[in-house]
Amino acid sequence: MRRTLFIIGFIFCSFNLFSQQANKLFDEGVEKMKIGDNKAAINLFSRVLKINISFYQANMERGKCYELIGKNDSALIDFNTAIEKNKQNAKSYHYRGIFFFNQKDYTKALPDFNKTIELKKDIFDAWYYRGNTYMELKNWTNAISDYTKAIELNSTDAKTYYNRGFCNANSNKSSPALNDFNESIKLNPKMAESYYQRGLLYQRESNYTKAASDYSTAQTLGFETEEMMERKADCNYISKNWLVAIEDFSLLITKYKTKMSNIWLKRAECYMQTNSFDNAIKDYNKAILFDKLSYEAYYKRGKANVKLNKSQQALSDFKKASELNPNSFEPYLERGMLLFDLKKYEQAVEDLNFAIKIEPKSADAYFYRGACRDFLKDSKGSCADLKKAASLGHVEAIEISKIKCK
Repeated sequence: MRRTLFIIGFIFCSFNLFSQQANKLFDEGVEKMKIGDNKAAINLFSRVLKINISFYQANMERGKCYELIGKNDSALIDFNTAIEKNKQNAKSYHYRGIFFFNQKDYTKALPDFNKTIELKKDIFDAWYYRGNTYMELKNWTNAISDYTKAIELNSTDAKTYYNRGFCNANSNKSSPALNDFNESIKLNPKMAESYYQRGLLYQRESNYTKAASDYSTAQTLGFETEEMMERKADCNYISKNWLVAIEDFSLLITKYKTKMSNIWLKRAECYMQTNSFDNAIKDYNKAILFDKLSYEAYYKRGKANVKLNKSQQALSDFKKASELNPNSFEPYLERGMLLFDLKKYEQAVEDLNFAIKIEPKSADAYFYRGACRDFLKDSKGSCADLKKAASLGHVEAIEISKIKCK
């Protein structure tokens, strides 16, 4: 009897010693993981499993280490083994779910996160990652629901608000999305993506000033893409913030080497608005280089040439613009007005006739044709045009017709 008790005691003590050794090695493995020494951690977890094959936690953590060093096959074997050893441990399913998520295998990740939540409903990460999975699958409704639950468990995580905001924005729920991005920024003022996404919302709602401000903040914080810079430039352009828009378009041109004709056209317009006509012409030249059929580039280059008193170049540009878009009355009107200034009244009348034929309600066209006819000694025709211009609201025509056309 004493011999039996001695043997049982010896076995019990040996088991305790082995258990203590396994726990010690496991703890050392976890510490190695914390400092990023995953290979050393794998070695320690392997020693744990030699001592105690049922130590499923060692399979879990070793699987994580294998994943971190890119040995995905070994990682998946360990995650599967951990689950086989203990099918009621939520963390094992969660680990495997994250593994599938990282591999972008969302249809396999989802059942693991479902099982994690089924076994333990208060794990923030499980709701967060399942929300991420639904988001990747573009199931915005379920993602929003999961992020909401995650926020109930932890209301201080900026990324969760950001993700929920992203899903709300994609569900066209602008107000909830804006609230989420505001909260994300409040919790983490240096999270550049939140400013970018909030900027998208503001731009969608035509609040261009606020959108440009958010894009600028995102850029300052290190988030910059060609798309965002195009948006920022457009917002400043629409807001008539010409000098800042010039800077934005210049960045697109110099850094991103854009060859889009419309970028050059918009910067040219900014130069026009700031009376930098030489620079505007250079940009219109570039726009034409990238799009030889750009009506707008020829038409507006013509207007820039007028400002610089380059009459022949302007006439040529307006002629090309009218050829590219025969249904537009503006080039004919501009040519007519320029020819009037050059005292070429008969030619001016020809262009103004075309302008009026295309746009019968152009007060300027009637006014200038009336002025040309006056110089051509056609008093009756001049008065008819001046009265028509006056009826269309042309202020100068109203005053002149009162004097000349009684």
